[in-house]
Amino acid sequence: NSRYMSSINDANASYKLLSRELKKHGFTFRSFNLSGRRVMALTSPKGRTWTSFAGKISYPLNAAFHTDVSRSKELSAELAKKAGFSVAFTKSIARDESLCDKSATELLDKYNKLIVKPESASLSNGLTLNISDPKELQDAISYAKSVAKNSFKVLVQQQIFSEEIRFLVIEGKVVG
Repeated sequence: NSRYMSSINDANASYKLLSRELKKHGFTFRSFNLSGRRVMALTSPKGRTWTSFAGKISYPLNAAFHTDVSRSKELSAELAKKAGFSVAFTKSIARDESLCDKSATELLDKYNKLIVKPESASLSNGLTLNISDPKELQDAISYAKSVAKNSFKVLVQQQIFSEEIRFLVIEGKVVG
């Protein structure tokens, strides 16, 4: 089953050659940068799009890319923004960095309420909501770093109040 095939880790993977050959069969091709990494998107004549990091081409062209994006809140937000969606303001803080009191105050003055979460944690692990003062913000950053020891970054985001909608897509169909 192609779903379980591994990716080819080749820094010189020739996405230009691949796109040239697929264009002969009616595919369209575009490439763009996502967090400094080259991404390729191929669309079939029937409208199905495969997306992959250019140096890590997966067959059938999507497994590794989607795995990387689904594990990274930062990549997910950047991809959503490139697709035209509105995304919350996000400040990324590396594990070995801190946020000075002045920056914390400026963020709270601008956005009123903030949330903090580890960049790659899931199931709300390390998440703090409704942050409204600099001390809470500093404590939330420390908490996120302590909970998600494998996450290299902590994200400070503008808190947006709205309805949350989640859905599950398998093989191009919404199933839940």
